[in-house]
Amino acid sequence: MVLFCHGAGCGIVKVTSLKLKVERKRAFFETCAREWRLVFFVKRLLVVICVGLGLAVTSCAAYYDDLGTLEKINGEMTKGNEFADMFTVDGEAFFPIGIWGTHGTSYYQEMKDHGINFLVVWLNDERMAKIKEVGLYACSQIYGQYDSQFIKYLNENRVLYWYSYDEPYFNNISPEIMLDAYNIIKNKDSRPVFYSISPSGDTKSYLSSYDILGVDEYPIPYTSPVNVYKRIIIEYIKTNYSKPIINNIQAFPWGNKRPPSPEELRVMVYLSLIANAKGIAYFSFGFSGWFLPNDKDLWSMIREVNSEILKIKDVLVLGKQTDIVSTNNIHIKYRTISYNGKIFLICANSQNTHQKIIFKFSTQDLTSITNYLSDENFNINQNIFVSSFSPYQTVVYAINKD
Repeated sequence: MVLFCHGAGCGIVKVTSLKLKVERKRAFFETCAREWRLVFFVKRLLVVICVGLGLAVTSCAAYYDDLGTLEKINGEMTKGNEFADMFTVDGEAFFPIGIWGTHGTSYYQEMKDHGINFLVVWLNDERMAKIKEVGLYACSQIYGQYDSQFIKYLNENRVLYWYSYDEPYFNNISPEIMLDAYNIIKNKDSRPVFYSISPSGDTKSYLSSYDILGVDEYPIPYTSPVNVYKRIIIEYIKTNYSKPIINNIQAFPWGNKRPPSPEELRVMVYLSLIANAKGIAYFSFGFSGWFLPNDKDLWSMIREVNSEILKIKDVLVLGKQTDIVSTNNIHIKYRTISYNGKIFLICANSQNTHQKIIFKFSTQDLTSITNYLSDENFNINQNIFVSSFSPYQTVVYAINKD
């Protein structure tokens, strides 16, 4: 409103106008408050509905923090080795251990020596030749460049996966574009299509456009390594365990902060295995000024933990999940797997503190338990095994029967 006035009468008009503005603002804020209360109520109602249905969509994950219930739902889903065929190469079990950010070829042999078996890479002829020479595999990053990154390497048997796009929800790539990319690839080749999703991503909208889901969860130093474990479970539940997960392990300083310590990296790897990730890929060898081998302790830990994974790769790929253990400590995450007549118990202390734990077994014929990686042996007394874990400690046990 524009007012034209002169003298004392103008002051009265201005006061009246000010009162009207105040009343309008008050009404506006009252309306906003009512709408926000409604939004809050609807969100809480959605959470209750989601939990009641046993679903963990993104809104549920944000509000529903009962990890115990999520673990129970996940345990009911992950009963066997449903994806074993997808993780068999040349007739042998293959547990994918990948790495990102590997554009130069001079470190390929060192990566192989560190237990890496595939590279997420933008291919060219030099890189493809070196991959074959060293004996690695490639996950070709396509990003819409079908002639140079897909058709050109279609007949290369060292290409393990096709990587369609990265974090499509975050990068504003629609489900329709993702589905088109998937169909273009699958119409010409049967190898799995792989893509990764950020924490804010909408997994379900893209469900028809991939075979393997990569999970990006980089908690250090902001939160706890256990968030990696929880995130994998949530993504499995959101997809109704219809797609295998390769977890992208943080191996760089996120947000220009510190990188994970070697112990944090180790426990994130083991928490991924316990959450039933079917592979891992380290991010990243090189990224925004970061060069992984310069952190000698972290690079050495990657070699160490990869060697442990490769010792149990058949168990991880071909074994079947069992349910014979209960514990008294929620911070010790574990998974029991039956393979080749033995039962394996993979454990990780998710906390940076010492923890004591009692394992109680439901079967009666168990006599002892062996640290599978060190051969140290312990007795099982009356179906109970008592142990203690140092901060972020990980262990693989083999359970012995009569």
